[in-house]
Parts: sequence; C-alpha cells; structure tokens
Amino acid sequence: MFDNKEEHHSSHRKILKFLVEVSQLTNCKTIIEAGISTARSAEVLLNTCPDAHYYGYDNWEGDNVDMEAAARTRLEAYNRTTITKIDTLELKEFPEADLIYLDADHSTKYVTNELNLAGKALRKNGIIIVHDLFFPETFKAVQAWLVDKSEWDFMHMKIGMEYGILWRKK
Repeated sequence: MFDNKEEHHSSHRKILKFLVEVSQLTNCKTIIEAGISTARSAEVLLNTCPDAHYYGYDNWEGDNVDMEAAARTRLEAYNRTTITKIDTLELKEFPEADLIYLDADHSTKYVTNELNLAGKALRKNGIIIVHDLFFPETFKAVQAWLVDKSEWDFMHMKIGMEYGILWRKK
C-alpha cells in the first residue's frame, strides 16, 4: 500500500490528527480500543481526553511481544487505563463508551464481533471508528453489519489507510 516508510508515517499522522478532532467532538469520558499495537493511538486519545478512562484490548499474538511491552510502557504513566490481553473474539461485552476505535484483526469474523460489541456499548452521541477499511474483508464486514441497522449512519473516510465512522442517528 505504501511505497516507503515516510508515506506510511504520514498516513498514521493523519489518522492520529483525525482521532484528536473526533475525540474532542464526543466529549469522551470512556474510550475503547480493540487492537492497541504499541498504544500510539491510545496515548493521543488519553492526552486529548484528560478525564477519560481508556480500555484497551489486544492479544499481541506471535512475535508481537515487543509491541505489548511498548504499549504497557507508553501507558504506565496514565492512571486511567485498563489493558486486557485477550483475543477480541473471546470478549462478551465492552463497557459503555463514548468513543470506540476498532483496529484489531481485520477479518470478517473479528470486525463483525467487535461491531456487535461496540454497537451495544456505545453511549448516546458516541462514535465508532473502524480502521483499515482498505482491507476488502473489513469494508465488507462493516457493510454487512449495517444492512439491518437503519438507526445507524456511516461515513467512509479515504484518508491514509481508510476508516469508517459509525454513529446512531438522532
């Protein structure tokens, strides 16, 4: 997707800037992130929403031990985080939240499960952001999830690695 490392970093900076702008709109008190990676997004969200509690979920499977260590180190200074090492398919529910950022496994079954959890947990005026819609499976899972949900709106943003924004209609 990216020709070089700088192009990838530029895309990530755009996404982080967008997260800042969206989080300011939601007046978030609770943030959920599925797919923490090294917690760069979490750090930005926590700094933007100083009163918010952050719940992060990731399994850091395989060779991602260094990513887990980086995430935990990055977030240890914040006393308002709950980090859970778990495969998101094993989750039964998310806590209620104002902003939910989905960026874990991008396969249909994961995205669908996370959207089901997020849809139940999202507070009034909250926003769900699904990252990496350029993956066909991710985009198709979002479209399929929305089929029988007329109470939801969706916007596809083609910035960087593409993402979708979902919210309940008023």
